[in-house]
Amino acid sequence: MTLLIAPLFITGIAIANFQAANAGEPIPPLETEKFYTETDKDFENNFFGTLLPITDDGAQTVSAVIHPKKGTISGYNPGQYYAVTKVTANEHLDRLWIFEDDRDCTGEPGISKMNPAKVPGGAYVALMCGEQTIDLSDELAESGALKINDAGFVEAHVEDVPAGCMVFLGVKYSPGLKGEDVESIQQRSCENWEFVKGTTVAGQEFEDSAHRVLAVTGLPVECTDDTDCGFVEQCIPGVCDLNTFTCVPGDPVPECCSSDDQCDDGDACTLDFCDAAGTERCFTEPNPDPVCLPVECTDDTDCGFVEQCIPGVCDLDTFTCIPGDPVPECCSSDDQCDDGDACTLDFCDVAGTERCFTEPDPDPVCLPEPVLCTECQELSTTFTLLCVAEGGSFEDCLSKAEPIFSGCALICEGTPEEKTDTCSSAVEFKNHVCLLSGGDFGVCRDEAEAFFFECSGEELPPVLCTECQELSTTFTLLCVAEGGSFEDCLSQGEQILSGCALICEGTPEEKTDTCSSAVEFKNHVCLLSGGDFGVCRDEAEAFFFECSGEELPPVLCTECQELSATFTLLCLDLGGSFEDCLSQGEQILSECALICEGTTEEKTDTCSTAADAKNQVCVDAGGEALACQEEADDFFAECSGEDP
Repeated sequence: MTLLIAPLFITGIAIANFQAANAGEPIPPLETEKFYTETDKDFENNFFGTLLPITDDGAQTVSAVIHPKKGTISGYNPGQYYAVTKVTANEHLDRLWIFEDDRDCTGEPGISKMNPAKVPGGAYVALMCGEQTIDLSDELAESGALKINDAGFVEAHVEDVPAGCMVFLGVKYSPGLKGEDVESIQQRSCENWEFVKGTTVAGQEFEDSAHRVLAVTGLPVECTDDTDCGFVEQCIPGVCDLNTFTCVPGDPVPECCSSDDQCDDGDACTLDFCDAAGTERCFTEPNPDPVCLPVECTDDTDCGFVEQCIPGVCDLDTFTCIPGDPVPECCSSDDQCDDGDACTLDFCDVAGTERCFTEPDPDPVCLPEPVLCTECQELSTTFTLLCVAEGGSFEDCLSKAEPIFSGCALICEGTPEEKTDTCSSAVEFKNHVCLLSGGDFGVCRDEAEAFFFECSGEELPPVLCTECQELSTTFTLLCVAEGGSFEDCLSQGEQILSGCALICEGTPEEKTDTCSSAVEFKNHVCLLSGGDFGVCRDEAEAFFFECSGEELPPVLCTECQELSATFTLLCLDLGGSFEDCLSQGEQILSECALICEGTTEEKTDTCSTAADAKNQVCVDAGGEALACQEEADDFFAECSGEDP
């Protein structure tokens, strides 16, 4: 089938318009597309990633990064990417199966490798209906509907897909040819296939498939013309441009030939022939006829003496020496070969060719000093300080310093401990910059894991639950230091603490404590943003159960006063007026009193305190005293079940 690349996102309205414009043509219940994207997806904005470059033939490309000294592939650009399958449901589908067949791309060595090789981290499934996108990855992975099957393929099973909606399956890959010698690479492109089966609510079954070629650019390929890129032709050593799949011609090789006639040099004393079946070069041999035998000489008396430096030739008719030109770089001692470079060894092959030869000096003094892992932090810090001193914003300078730190960590040298410590520090820096730029905690964590593995060859240790509070606090302080508002920074810090609590590891007690801290933080931020106490409480209960697998303990009546007071102080810190903060604090106290649990005395005391606060706020707002007291009495009766 024909693969459609753009537009990436088709709404239900666009599908309806397409159906109307093609009313006379049958529309299949489902349609499948295949493409590659970068990892900058944003489901909240219905964005599934920037497409990798596309050639005229429809292939998509990644660019190989070649180590300048080792001649090996050190990575691709981009460093990670998704193979994305998009299935459009033109009818209501009861069931949908998607099978990713990447065998052609993930061989040994293959162009790609799944990273991480697990779900949901290494793959996502998203449902897009209209202008809303829902991430189904965690739910499907937990139920087994998103998995790596026995054949090693990613498989997804989605139920109940409404007409006009689209299902996306993205599988994350990293460079499979990393570390491979450029000259030994055989596979430069591969095909990734997708097979799709669907069943409509009416019971009809349909199948579809799609594929996409992925090519690695930036590798040297010899060619003769556009149609045979990759064929080694001795005479015209062109190089393939894999961005355009065209041959960039080189200069013809001297003495190239296809027949013996092309090699005749006009000298009757040479035998000239073409190695047409091999190198396609001309070769010349002396003619064994005695008349043609050359004799090198230096003067008339020593015709026949071989002298490399002055290759004269004897005239055998007159027995005289016809001098030749001195040979460049001819020598008779090592002193004549000194090039003045202290880092080369220069010598004369006196007994052989009488030529000068030069070799690199293996003295360590002459070798370029490697970057030490212990220097990476200093390099990054120095850059940041200079950047800020030159007027750059702290946020921009920090963002520019991160790739310096990361790049240094990837190539630096030191002990295994120094290398691991540097990779760990770079990951921490990378994670903070990702979060400060508004990145999702889970996405930032995935990027950190991939980088740490590339940098150190090890798995990134799990996040400990005891670290979550520190991560959130550090982020909030950095955010405020960069000029962010306290309210925004607090809200982002809550998201980080919540995201961390969901994936962290520790003892059951540490896990529960972290979930509890995240719930408390989440509740405060919800209330500060004007949320209803009951709604905020419901959200907190749902999060706590998802995080810890336990029910959130009930609110104790003895905690209501503290909740109200804490909120009021935070509200004032954010710049709220005393009157507004007191009024909102009273509302929280009242709503808390209605649902809290405790002894009869604790319940009555809390209701009484809330009623008094409610009365005072009413009077302070200009209410009539008797009316305010009646409202307070009604509240006390509802709250405690007793007469005021």
